[in-house]
Amino acid sequence: MKKASQILLALMILVLSTQAAFASTHKCTIAEGADLTNINKIAVGMPRYRQAKNDLLTKDELINTMGESTGLSKINVVPYSEVVKAISNKTHIDISNLNQRKAADEFRKNVAICADAYVVTLVANGSSPTVFFYDVYRAGTNELLYTYEIISESSDYTDLRTCKAYTEEFYNNLGHAISEQKKKAAKKK
Repeated sequence: MKKASQILLALMILVLSTQAAFASTHKCTIAEGADLTNINKIAVGMPRYRQAKNDLLTKDELINTMGESTGLSKINVVPYSEVVKAISNKTHIDISNLNQRKAADEFRKNVAICADAYVVTLVANGSSPTVFFYDVYRAGTNELLYTYEIISESSDYTDLRTCKAYTEEFYNNLGHAISEQKKKAAKKK
């Protein structure tokens, strides 16, 4: 009986801590007239993130999480490191050695080499709660297509676990938005 109550207590703590860690408010916006149906590959752009004193997440972890996470969506994600290699191979410019502004310009000019769209993440973490913005742009034209905003609970830390959960949520919602647009387009035919 004692063992069962210990297991039950541990399970309750796990469930309550998971709910607290992933409770958030989100907002999805599709730009007027934006066509998401032809997004097959999405590249990860350099995020806009400065690590605050209490943040456990590094910029490199954020970049890696964005490149690894695709959740249940059927979106092919091109990690930032692969985009850098592709741009370097085609243009002989290594954007990892450029300052942030020049690297972003070269990225936007050349990302169409390897993707249909790209996502830039902004983490506003100066105060509580932390807000994650995911902006999706069309590669080549840099037209804003889709935005996704997640406002964390004030108790959430900006750590790797939270970042992975929010990134999965973003990719899943983007995948759902793409699927919905494809269904609507098929009905019109």
